[in-house]
Amino acid sequence: MAIKNWVNTVILSVVRDCNLRCKYCQTGPYLRENTNCSLMPLELVEKIISETLQLVENNKSFNSIEFHFSGGEPLLAGIKYFQNCLRLQNKYKKNGVEIENSVQTNGTLINDGWAKFFKENNFGVSISIDGPEQIQNVQRPMLDGTGSYCHVKNNLKLLDSYNVPFGLIGVVTKNSVLFVEPIVKFMLSCNPQNVVFLPCADNSPIFNKDWQEFLTKAFDLWIDHQINKNSIPIRIFRDVCLFLCGISPVNRACDFSKKCLHPNISPDGIVSVCDQFVGKEVGVLGDLKKTSLASILNSSMSQDFSCRYESLPESCEDCLYVELCNGGCAYRRYLNNGVDYLCESRKNIFKYIDSKIDSLLIKESDKPKVNLSDINK
Repeated sequence: MAIKNWVNTVILSVVRDCNLRCKYCQTGPYLRENTNCSLMPLELVEKIISETLQLVENNKSFNSIEFHFSGGEPLLAGIKYFQNCLRLQNKYKKNGVEIENSVQTNGTLINDGWAKFFKENNFGVSISIDGPEQIQNVQRPMLDGTGSYCHVKNNLKLLDSYNVPFGLIGVVTKNSVLFVEPIVKFMLSCNPQNVVFLPCADNSPIFNKDWQEFLTKAFDLWIDHQINKNSIPIRIFRDVCLFLCGISPVNRACDFSKKCLHPNISPDGIVSVCDQFVGKEVGVLGDLKKTSLASILNSSMSQDFSCRYESLPESCEDCLYVELCNGGCAYRRYLNNGVDYLCESRKNIFKYIDSKIDSLLIKESDKPKVNLSDINK
C-alpha cells in the first residue's frame, strides 16, 4: 500500500525510562505513567522496520528512510538491542534503499562500546545538553539530583577521540536568557557538527520576548569569528541566512518544514504525529498493535491533521517570511488556535538577521579596494 503523506523519518521511542529528571520534560512523565512496557519489544521493532521499508519500496519516488531512536533515554536499551535493530533492517532492506540511523541521547551513558558502535555503523548522534555547568546541572539533573554536566562533557570528548561526529541540542528556557553568551560559547567550543536551539514548549514555556532576546544575542555571537572560529552552523541561523540569499535550505528545521509528520512510536506501539504530541490525545494517530503503519498514515485522522497544518492562517498571507517558516510549528499552532505563538518573535528575529546581514554587506562594500599588484610590494 502506498501512502498519501510520505514521511522521511520514523522516530522509535524505544525506552520508556530515563536516568535524568529534566525540569521541563514533557514526554518522560507521560511514558512512565501511561506506558506498560519499559522497552519496545523487538517484535514491534520488526513490524515497524518491515512495514516502513515496504512503504519505501512502494513509493518509487523515495529511496531513503531515517530511523531515529529516542526515549526516554535510548541507550538504556543496551548495545545488543541496537544490534538487533540493525539486523532487522538488513533482513528487510531492499536493493537500492538507503537507510540512515540516528539517535538522540542525553550523553551520560556513552562509553567506549557505544562510541565504537556509532562509528562502525555510521550513526548520526545528537546530544541533548543545555549549556555549561551552571545551566546543565540545574535544568538536566541526574535521577538522584546530582549534576549531569561532567558526565556529558567527558563523553563528548570520548566521541571526539573515536572521530564520531555529533550535534548538540539545547532547550532554551526563561533561565537560559540570563546566560546567552556562556551557552553559545560553550556549545561552539564543543566543536559539534551543528547546534540546534529549541524553545521550551510545555513546562515553564518560553514566550516571544525571551525567545527573541535569546536568539538575537545568540546570532551576534554566532557571526563573531573570534567566537565561532570553525564556522559551526546553528540551524535556525543557517536556515534564515540561506533563505535570505535565495537558497532553499536542505533538511531545514522541523518547524520550518511545509509538512509536519515525523511519526513518533512509543514503546507500546502508540503512534503520535511527532515527539511534541506524545501524551496528547489530539496527536495520537493510531496503535500499531491493532493495525499497520500504512493504515495509520493513510487514516482520516492523519489526512485531517496534514490538511490543518498545510492550511496557513490569514496572518501568514502577507508575511515576507512565509516561504521560510511555512507557518511555524504544528504543536505551537495547536496550542494557539492555529497560529504559532512564537510568530511575533520569529518575524522580529528574521528582520534582525536580515538587517544585520545588510549592514555587514554595506560595511564590506565600503572598504577600500585592494590593488592586487600592490600586495607583493
